[in-house]
Amino acid sequence: MRNLFLVLITLITITNTFSQIEPVKWSVETEKLSDTEYNLIYQAEIDDKWHLYSQNLPDGGAIPTEFFYNEDQLNKDFKLLGKAEESESITKYDKVFEMDLTFFDNFATFTQRIEVLNPELDKIESEISYQACDDEKCIFESEIITFFLDSSSSEATATIDERSKALSEKLNIKVTGWDKYQIEEVKEKTHFAIFILGFLGGLIALLTPCVFPMIPLTVSFFTKSAQDSKKGMRDSILYGFFIFLIYVLLSLPFHLLDSLDPEILNNISTNVPLNILFFLIFIVFAISFFGYFELTLPQSWSNALDSKAN
Repeated sequence: MRNLFLVLITLITITNTFSQIEPVKWSVETEKLSDTEYNLIYQAEIDDKWHLYSQNLPDGGAIPTEFFYNEDQLNKDFKLLGKAEESESITKYDKVFEMDLTFFDNFATFTQRIEVLNPELDKIESEISYQACDDEKCIFESEIITFFLDSSSSEATATIDERSKALSEKLNIKVTGWDKYQIEEVKEKTHFAIFILGFLGGLIALLTPCVFPMIPLTVSFFTKSAQDSKKGMRDSILYGFFIFLIYVLLSLPFHLLDSLDPEILNNISTNVPLNILFFLIFIVFAISFFGYFELTLPQSWSNALDSKAN
């Protein structure tokens, strides 16, 4: 629902500003590959601090860049050979849409390969539909493109057709109160601040019912099992060190591999089937603790432990 609201607000902003802002400037050219095959090349020059979004975006986020062709020509006069290829893009987490999105900065190129079916075809009409955003606003625009096959000269003209106007009117839900709206400035925390917050969170976690009773048990284990206080202190320090080491080792793959999803451990811990499985296991243990049945080790394990003890 939040993402849907953000998209609606984005499109409302578009309605009020698309005629004044033009952060993306398009140019096109035609590349002849053979007598029947051509590359239709779309080139976008993007203003500073603006993003042009890719064709490949997840649902519920920004509006992807799309290319449409004259229905009277497509698959009659020419056909598309695959999907338009994109130049190098950037994929990052978007705080507005709360998901990873792929976009372009400064410059983008889309190359669509076609096969001409009608030898007399001399031009191809196309429409670009795209969204561009900066840190404060987004615009949604469409441009009519004409590719000429007899030469490398093609032209792009920004137009607002009747369909776009009708969509804009429907999306204008007359939101009021923008004069009271304040943009929240999110400041990045330093590593030291993150460390302090994590440390305080750990201290608070010590007060939880599943951890607090373990403190006296752990302390008494090291103080009473050791022959002297120095050995107890050494063992307790090693105990704490290895807990620290385990968490460091778990974090290493995320520092070394950029492709690794940083949310993977969180996804595992919040996985519904896995949590249901643990829930059932705990229920079985609880019933056993109430004395309804007894959990015993396999006989071979018990004999091996007894022989070691002897």
